[in-house]
Parts: sequence; structure tokens; C-alpha cells
Amino acid sequence: MTPTPESQATPQDWKELFPKQAAALEAANAHHRRGQAYLLVGNSTEEMLVFARGWAKTAACLTPSPQGAACGHCRNCRLFQAGTYTELITLSPESKISNIRVESLREFNRQMALTVPDGLLKFGIITAAEAMMEEAANAFLKTLEEPSDRVMFLLLTTQPHRLLPTIRSRCQTLLLPSLRRNYLQLVPGEFLEILSRLHRGAGAKVALTASREIGSLFLALKKEAGAHLQGSGDKELDELAKKDKALREKLKTLQEARTATEYARQRANYLETIQTWFHQRYLIAAKVPRERLPHQELLPFMDKGMPPATLLEAEEDLKTVERFRKAILAQVAEELCLDAFTLPVCEIPPRPTTL
Repeated sequence: MTPTPESQATPQDWKELFPKQAAALEAANAHHRRGQAYLLVGNSTEEMLVFARGWAKTAACLTPSPQGAACGHCRNCRLFQAGTYTELITLSPESKISNIRVESLREFNRQMALTVPDGLLKFGIITAAEAMMEEAANAFLKTLEEPSDRVMFLLLTTQPHRLLPTIRSRCQTLLLPSLRRNYLQLVPGEFLEILSRLHRGAGAKVALTASREIGSLFLALKKEAGAHLQGSGDKELDELAKKDKALREKLKTLQEARTATEYARQRANYLETIQTWFHQRYLIAAKVPRERLPHQELLPFMDKGMPPATLLEAEEDLKTVERFRKAILAQVAEELCLDAFTLPVCEIPPRPTTL
């Protein structure tokens, strides 16, 4: 996708979404300590985009309040409110392949390098920044290493571990966790108990046992989905199907398709929970303070004797989870997917050799 100036989206109330983070940025703005590159990490791209645009409007304001808030009345504020601030460039992944190609990134770099009119700041927003392919990431890194004084980059990601460490290190990181999903309401505690046993050093026996237990939960979900959708819902049609074999076969095929769809919908909660669990482990490994972790409801399960992961291990686990999710969605046999997920996560590190 070719990067284009933002001309339609108007910032909503970004401060209501993440008030503490917004207050910190406004304070920095008041003291003229704005950064030139920010990495926004969260689990809702839509909310992060609202936040990024709100911060851009605040940074561009010509007459901010003593507390650093946007005035809402100056020329730049009015342009943002009208959606006509031309110096806001957004780059998103190609819709069909979910990647950011080097050609798109170079065009983004070109637009960001154009002269900025007096009185304006130029903002470059990259949504799903983890989608930058290796060549694109390296091309962006060169731009990030020598930014102009009147340019600000805002990178949005739900998977920070997939970004180049050199890109992460050059950005100020802001955690923007959405607290709208409570995983205790999405999955049973039994599932979280299983996840609490998955950690480096647990071994193959623990891994395969967990794999079978998760498989059993998935099977129960599938049966539940089938029972919930029994019959066509039309008694007259069901009676006709008893006498018409062709109609009966069509209804059976329809029932199987409906069951598969309902099962996939329910299973998605479990896949999302796995991603969130290991993402939170990554944040813990990155030394994020406990009180700032996004999903406090998971902590009692994470505290059950599970040894802490190193940052490298946490990054590798997130990659394993991402491969597992893609394999599941590609309809690879679930048992194989689960084994390929749990075994690396529970791997016993080799003992150091002694001379």
C-alpha cells in the first residue's frame, strides 16, 4: 500500500483511552521534551491509532496550555479536527498479504523527507509495524537513525518481539493495553492452569500432557458447538428431510459447516488467550512493573511456581505461539499444532559442557 497523507480520520478523545500515558506525554510537551520516535505497544490497533493521532495533534499545537494540552483553537488544531492536516503520513500493511514491502517503505521515507512547511510538524505513523519485511525494516532503520528535528515517528504494534531490536532501542516505548477483555470470562480456569505449567525446563512429558489436555478442551468445544446447532431450526424442513435423502444430505452438510464456524469462533477465544498469556510473560521478562501489566486477572495463575523467562526465551516463545496460531488457522491437524507449540515452550535447556 502506498503511504498517503491522513485526510479523513479525526482524533477522538485519546486521553480517555489511556489517561496516564496521555498525561505523561502532555507533561513532556509542556517542558519541550518530545521524543522523535515512539513505539506504541498494545492489543488494539484501532485504539493505538486513536491515541497516536491524539498525541500528534497535541504535539503540533501552536499554543498548548501550560500543562501541555492542545488548545483546540490554533490553526494546526483546527486542521486536525477537520481531518485536513497534510503532514500526517500513514503506512499500513498490504491488505492481501499483511506485509509492508520495501517499495512502500521507501515511498514512506520519501514523503517523510520532504520539506516541512513553517509552523508544522510532520508525523509518520506505521500501523502493524511488525509487518515490515526484513528489507523494509532495514530501510526504515536508516531513516530512524537520522530523523529531522521537525519529524516524529509513531510505530504501532501488537507484537513488539517481531521488530528489529535496533528499531525498538531507538524508540520510546509506551504500553497501551486495552483492558476491555477479561480472560477469566472467555476461558475456564482449567485452561489457565494448563498454561501455567508451560515454561522452559518443564520437559516433554509436561508439554505432551498439556497438549492432550488442550486437545480435549478443543474437542469438548467442538461437541458443544454441534449440540448447540442441532437441526435446521425449521421443524417442517426437518420432517421433510426424513423422507428426502438429497435434502437430508444438504442439511447435514449445512450443519457441519455451521458447526465448524461456531467451533472456530469459540476456539478463537482460546487462541487469543494463549497469545495474551505469552505476551504478558514477555512484558514481565522486559521488567515492566507488575502494577502496569495489562491483564491483572492472569497474574494469580502466572504466580503458581512458574519460573521467570529471560527476555530471549520470552521472544522465542512468542514466535512459537505465532507459528502455532498460523498453523491452526491453516487447518493443520490440531494435535500436531499443539505438540509443535508446547514442546519448544517446555524445552529443557542443554547443560553447559565442562572441559
